[in-house]
Amino acid sequence: MESEIFELMYDVYYWDDTSTLARGLKLLQNGSESISLVEGFPFEEDEITKLIGAINQTRICQAIRLQHIDARSSTSLLGRMIEKCSSLIFLNISTANLNNNGLLCISDALAQNQNLRYLNLSSNFISDFGVESLGEALKVNRSLVVLNLAGNSVELRAPGNPFFDALWDNKSLTHLDLRNNKVGLSGTLNLANALQKNIGLTFLDISENDTTSEGTITLKNSASEKLFLVCPAIEKSAASNALVNRLKNVKEMVIPKQPNLEESRKFALAQADLFSKELKRMSQKRR
Repeated sequence: MESEIFELMYDVYYWDDTSTLARGLKLLQNGSESISLVEGFPFEEDEITKLIGAINQTRICQAIRLQHIDARSSTSLLGRMIEKCSSLIFLNISTANLNNNGLLCISDALAQNQNLRYLNLSSNFISDFGVESLGEALKVNRSLVVLNLAGNSVELRAPGNPFFDALWDNKSLTHLDLRNNKVGLSGTLNLANALQKNIGLTFLDISENDTTSEGTITLKNSASEKLFLVCPAIEKSAASNALVNRLKNVKEMVIPKQPNLEESRKFALAQADLFSKELKRMSQKRR
């Protein structure tokens, strides 16, 4: 469902107001399909073990957000959760101090997982080294549909990065978010080369990076007609620029101005549906 994908891509998915692990476990026992743990504490092994046990016992929970936590000492445990919890479809580990070393554990688990569809790793101090391990995982993973790497330090400077090999081979990944990284001209050209062989991606956001007009033009020419590309200078019309701005600001539009969470979710769904229709219209017009 395209609207659901945009909800998740721009982090306006409806989450139960969990806050603490104890409340999260209680919600799981009561049959909740999603929980959100946003405290800043590092997870201990017994806490993650309890969480994994509760998820596997109910087999109902599909979505977890572990945001604004300190995951540096817990990455192997988070990897175990990805590997062991077969019901999980959505996982948000954004702003969690993962860094490259932490991503190694997440990537190893992702290579074993064939259920997770959405993974948000935004704002985690990830560089090209971390993306290499992620690329190795994506070579074998065939379930992930949406990958959010926004707000990191990814440059994509080395043409031999396994991430590009993954883009050649992986057909399941349809939405990739690389907003607000450090992708310059060389990284954009490497990405353009990978896109020549990619047949899976339908949405790529590379806005707020360090690329040049040459890079964006090459990227646009290399992309398939079905790929909607958000990047600097790709469109000049007022209508398309307005659409890009609205896509990037969904969270700001929805959450602060809608105090009722259920109303916020309905509003986000309506906006995402509108974006989806507009993207299709613009894609048809381009042809």
